Amino acid sequence: MTHAELLLLLQRQWTGEIAPDELERLEACLRESPQWAAEAEAYRQIWQKAAPPTKAVEVDLDREFEQLMARIEAADREAAVASQRFRRRFAWWKVAAAAAVAMVAGAVLWFSGPSVPDVHEEYAATAHREVHLSDGSLVHLRQGSKLRYDAGTYHQRERRVQLEGEAVFIVTHNPQKPFWVETSDGALAEVIGTQFDLRMENEYTSVLVCDGLVRFWPEGKGLGKKNVILQAREKARWNTRSHTLETASVPNLNELVWQTHQLSFDGEPLADVISELADYYHVDIQIASPEMRNCAHGGHMVLDEASVDKPLDLLCNTYGFRRERKDDTHYVLVGGKCPLK
Repeated sequence: MTHAELLLLLQRQWTGEIAPDELERLEACLRESPQWAAEAEAYRQIWQKAAPPTKAVEVDLDREFEQLMARIEAADREAAVASQRFRRRFAWWKVAAAAAVAMVAGAVLWFSGPSVPDVHEEYAATAHREVHLSDGSLVHLRQGSKLRYDAGTYHQRERRVQLEGEAVFIVTHNPQKPFWVETSDGALAEVIGTQFDLRMENEYTSVLVCDGLVRFWPEGKGLGKKNVILQAREKARWNTRSHTLETASVPNLNELVWQTHQLSFDGEPLADVISELADYYHVDIQIASPEMRNCAHGGHMVLDEASVDKPLDLLCNTYGFRRERKDDTHYVLVGGKCPLK
């Protein structure tokens, strides 16, 4: 692949005009050649840092290129006394510099027109909060979490938001404008499908996919960096201290109960059911009989947000428990019998 071909494919990729076979060829080239990958990253930074002008700008690319080459040729003549090795490097720099100017000029043309103010939107959740984005995507922001994005550039070439804490994202599909979630520790989630959860907790960053596909880059996107594509009911967890990535399938989406207000079980021990209810309602629930803790439980619960009474009544009716209430936050389930025993 030549420099010209590389620049052409990169520009088509960044403008969303690249064909599938061209994208496959570009990615294969960057994987196989560290040199091409490094140059592509340098060009990408030039492209991203090209600031939008305050008014429409017309650029005569031919004239700018001729002036640049004239300056380079003058410098080349002055460097005639240098070694042949230096001259070879300088000749390569002519190509790179010309390409860089062409790409910056292209970026200026891409952004030409009325400027968009740099307006940052930030949402902090003191309780479960829904945030509706301008493209129709919906974010369920968990209590204590923050969402931030640049309203001026969002939904132009890409859709990018920053997250602290945890949120469930239901993303409007648009293959021409990728959706990215960036965490405070530098991880990136690239949305290929529609719905997923991203959580930062202690030294872990995790992604759980509810529906569709998500590519998770725990150390940020880049050549050679770890990444994994997750499908529905799959979870990845990244340890920011040990830099290890674990993936697993999950039997249910119960860890999203804070957003769904629902629990589902398929043969899990009754002790796990009690633990989920205790966490959701912030209460202490004990099973008096040790043998009852291992009863296999199945079924679906829609939780009353106000009180733990209804789900406890359901368990008492199913297993024959007698409920004892010590105070507002402490409950004991006494007696009971596993249905299959």
